[in-house]
Amino acid sequence: MHINLENLFKLEFVHNIVYLLILKQATQKDVSQYLLQTGCTVGHLNDLKEQGYVKFIKGKKGQTEWQKARLDKKGTEFLNSLDEPEVEEQDIRIFDWLAEQYKKKEKQIGNGKKTKRLIASFREKSGIDKNKLAFLCNEFINDDNEQEYSHKLEYVFFKPDNAFQARFVLESSRLYQYYVNKKSYFDNQFKTL
Repeated sequence: MHINLENLFKLEFVHNIVYLLILKQATQKDVSQYLLQTGCTVGHLNDLKEQGYVKFIKGKKGQTEWQKARLDKKGTEFLNSLDEPEVEEQDIRIFDWLAEQYKKKEKQIGNGKKTKRLIASFREKSGIDKNKLAFLCNEFINDDNEQEYSHKLEYVFFKPDNAFQARFVLESSRLYQYYVNKKSYFDNQFKTL
């Protein structure tokens, strides 16, 4: 499992991540016993509430504060950000090079920051990087059969199937599917790079 350490240390106290991970499952079952086993106090939960990571539901009469605690939107977003790879210099170079190609062809680039994150996610999960990734992208964006998915740079790496799919899924990437369909060709070309 990849953990984005830069995002991890944005949390004031790193041990709080355990509480957030437990609370992620609070909507499905009572997790109060797990919170208590980790030494979580109501004070910890209130601190996380003040930071915007946790909220308390109204609950039922007799429920404890641990039973009423839930992840707030910021807490969910924080946990999701931990799985997102850090954007490296090579990702920025690939983006800049592709953006230049798109400007020449007068095509849309889309959200640059999001595209860089998608490049990093693609690189991390596929294992294809640097010159190999540049070669794969070049083949994809110049393939007439793939114009539907390459008309906007952002969509080269990932286009969600629906409005609710926000997280990168390698198997849903058209670029990755393109690679898999021509795997032997690309693997042979990669050996020469």
